[in-house]
Amino acid sequence: MMDSGWPEPAMALDGGDDGLDLVRILVDQSIEKLNPGGWLVIEAAWNQMEIIEEILKKAGFHATAIHQNLGARNRVVMGCLA
Repeated sequence: MMDSGWPEPAMALDGGDDGLDLVRILVDQSIEKLNPGGWLVIEAAWNQMEIIEEILKKAGFHATAIHQNLGARNRVVMGCLA
């Protein structure tokens, strides 16, 4: 059997009730690591974009935006740390 690539961390595959536990941890940790004016960019499933954008806003990020991929599907959400 061939290896199909690097294994995903268990936390990335089991993100809690809504699948976003890891995103919440990442957003919280980024506040400690980013300088004011720094950007956090997250790639995720299209149906999680609006929820992640709200998580960013509640954490103090502004200028949030959702961007589409070449297939015209929401794929990236980003925000600037105030």
